[in-house]
Amino acid sequence: MHPKSSLYLWDQRTLYIGEAFDLTCITPAASILVYCIEGTMAITAEGASKETITRSALIPAGKPFSAASDSKRICICFLDPYGEDFYQCKQFMGNFTDGIYFDSNNERHQIKLLEDIYSKKLPEDIAYKKMVELFFLHSKVSKEERRVDDRIVKVVEFIKTNFSENHSNQYLADLVGMSDVNLRRTFKKTTQIPIRRYRLWHRLFVTANLMVLGYTLTDASIAAGFSDSSHFNHTFRSMLGINPSFVLKRAQSICIFAPHINNRLIGELLNLRTPA
Repeated sequence: MHPKSSLYLWDQRTLYIGEAFDLTCITPAASILVYCIEGTMAITAEGASKETITRSALIPAGKPFSAASDSKRICICFLDPYGEDFYQCKQFMGNFTDGIYFDSNNERHQIKLLEDIYSKKLPEDIAYKKMVELFFLHSKVSKEERRVDDRIVKVVEFIKTNFSENHSNQYLADLVGMSDVNLRRTFKKTTQIPIRRYRLWHRLFVTANLMVLGYTLTDASIAAGFSDSSHFNHTFRSMLGINPSFVLKRAQSICIFAPHINNRLIGELLNLRTPA
């Protein structure tokens, strides 16, 4: 019998390892790594004439695609919003087709690590450290050359700490001393997605953290800033490629690991107490 699926909710990255499922017509709000622990997957980018068969793939944020797997277990890692992880990971991918990177040069060792995280249910700090060492420390370019605009970092952090509010782009632009047009252009260039889509993506992350604290899906999604369940369901489906019901039906078979700092932060911002 296989161990339960695992979901790691880190501040900059999110990792799912467990029961495989197809990703149909998904437009990811963050760049993602997808690995088949067993078997292979067929990935088709939007507009591509044919599918690609592989065990590992790197998809940029905002790139529409579909994937179907014959594997029983799959790993999906949503990467940081600034493109740093994406830049690191594309260096070890061996092939590139239709805007998607395939076939990691270090696939065997990476899959072995993912198997260990999955089977041993490694604590979030240990799993995070091992993921960083094997996946995100490959840059041949200095940090200064890859430096992210501090103003975009400030906007992202503001959205993360004011996630339930819908501040206008102009408000955010004034906050960091940019024009509305320049902010939108620079934000999209940095993250590959519009500001509104990033806000919705982070609200999904907040919803998951609140559910770890014991809130129902409905209460958590509303507290995170979604207007209603229909809005949440649509966002969940378009960004993750599956319906929330898929996760809810398997809730008892998923182990969720969330660093305490995220729980404390959310509790402080919402002035909510963890339900008994």
